[in-house]
Amino acid sequence: YDAWGRPQDIEVDADLVRGSSGSPTYIRSADSTRAEEEWAIGLVEKAYAQWHGGFDEIGNGGVAGDVLQALTGSRATYRRIAQLSDDSIERTISAAVKDNRAVVSCTFGEDDGVDYSGSGVYAWHCYSAHGVSRNEEGELLINLRNPWGSSEPAGNGEDDGVFNMKADDYRRYYSGLTVGGGFSEDRRAPGTATLRIGDVWDGHAVISFAAPGEDGDVGLATAYDLRVSDEPLTIDNFYSAQRAAAPSPQSPGTVESIELADLAAGTTWYVGLRVEDESGNIGQLSNVLEINTAPVAPEPTDTVVVSWDLESGTTGWEASGLFHLSTRWSTSPTHSFYMGDETTGTYKTGERVQSDLWTPAIDLSGTASPKLRWEQKLVVESGPNDKAWLEITGSGDNFASWTVVWEGTAPTGVKESIEVDLSPWAGESEVYAIWVFDSTDAIDNDFEGWFIDDVRVLD
Repeated sequence: YDAWGRPQDIEVDADLVRGSSGSPTYIRSADSTRAEEEWAIGLVEKAYAQWHGGFDEIGNGGVAGDVLQALTGSRATYRRIAQLSDDSIERTISAAVKDNRAVVSCTFGEDDGVDYSGSGVYAWHCYSAHGVSRNEEGELLINLRNPWGSSEPAGNGEDDGVFNMKADDYRRYYSGLTVGGGFSEDRRAPGTATLRIGDVWDGHAVISFAAPGEDGDVGLATAYDLRVSDEPLTIDNFYSAQRAAAPSPQSPGTVESIELADLAAGTTWYVGLRVEDESGNIGQLSNVLEINTAPVAPEPTDTVVVSWDLESGTTGWEASGLFHLSTRWSTSPTHSFYMGDETTGTYKTGERVQSDLWTPAIDLSGTASPKLRWEQKLVVESGPNDKAWLEITGSGDNFASWTVVWEGTAPTGVKESIEVDLSPWAGESEVYAIWVFDSTDAIDNDFEGWFIDDVRVLD
């Protein structure tokens, strides 16, 4: 089949390529004698190779989804594993296996910076996924099979090429998850999203919605088509509007949050979204949001007492736990303090996480109504467990007591500008601010963490 699912005629003979032992060189059955060999898949593989110009052309790289599409006649769905939550991985593989659909996970290349030494997993290789399970600790396990033979990670019982891998290791070693299409034609369209407006600030806006399914409200959709226009959006002009970046869909019902950037200030913008599935079905147009971007806010007229953009060093700052200077996210222009692990992009350490960040001494002598302002992104577990707050102490307290002046009770995952009142410490010559994080436990810590940037004291 070609890229559009149209059948292509390829003629092949029944002579499979064989090695010195007489066994087929490529796809072959496990039967030991030639009389018991099963040729069906081998002949399909030969036809696929001939279609592409020979076995040498299909044996050096390529896309697993192309092969699955050629074998089944239905489109295959590809997802970057790093973008999928544990729940999405579990639902995707479980649903595909239940429907008898092929599932393939491919590793990174040797030049992608992933160290496979001693892992029992090969770079530049594809594995089939047979299902998922949970261990006694509730951790997600992906059941994989090495089609080359018996090589597998240690500690998985018999060396038969079939093994379980924890979700964190799965994300480390595997780049993509591809699901082959079913044999029956999918005619049901995805569900329709209901968009909501969140924060709107200088040239930016945040929209959110509950993820629809690929078949109404069930199944994992393939893609979001998000469009932005300065004219009212309708179904007639939707595809002529500018397409905006959108993440890969998560499980139905998951709250998706998308930040739109570079919106001209002082303009009314219209935003709409349609959902696509792996068979090319497209859902109805969502409600159309009308977003009014206010003119760019002028610079504060307050007197700047002290300012840290974190680009020219962090002299006097003190950080403990996971807080450190990072370039993963920032507002001006490249650096911020990050409470998280650079390697994993989360604060999941297997233990309770406690971290804090201290400013240098702040001189508020001569101030009347000082305030502390900073930019942040907070991506942590919602609810009562993960706690983020800001405390202040000063010489008037003899640095013996701390006052909580802000608590991060609703992690938004988008840029926020926070301001707190420092008037109780006006006139003091030595004041400290400390941002504190406590996960309170070791569970559900696979979120991005906390970023703090552009710290200013104003009066």
